[in-house]
Amino acid sequence: MKRILGGILALGVCLTPVTVPLIAQRTWAQTQDVEAQIQQLRQQALKQSRQGKPLESIETLQQILTIAQQLEDRKLEVWTLLGMGLNYGNIGQTQQALSFYEQALPILREVGDRAVEAVTLNNIGAVYDSIGQPQQALSYYEQALPI
Repeated sequence: MKRILGGILALGVCLTPVTVPLIAQRTWAQTQDVEAQIQQLRQQALKQSRQGKPLESIETLQQILTIAQQLEDRKLEVWTLLGMGLNYGNIGQTQQALSFYEQALPILREVGDRAVEAVTLNNIGAVYDSIGQPQQALSYYEQALPI
């Protein structure tokens, strides 16, 4: 299904504007297939993370991120970015973790998820604290506090 969806999306870019809306409208069955695939990948990523396999989880999350971006599903995209940040943080790759958390922040603000925005600001603060930058950490903690 992933190859088919990717092929359709790639093909849609090359077609005339008249034909694109016809291809872009997925049927109910196609939507269900994509949702099932996403759910399966999410469960796989969580399982890999729980089993102490963060690199495998990151690879799975990257697959989800690609799908989320193709579908323009901002909530799925932000969930995936946060998962990647968490996994990178768990293996001590703080710069990678920060990168994914910082990519997630504007999306969280866009979708209006204030609770997760506060958690993300707190996570960024914790990363800065762990790398010995308490002033930077404090700045993020202070942003999270009023939320």
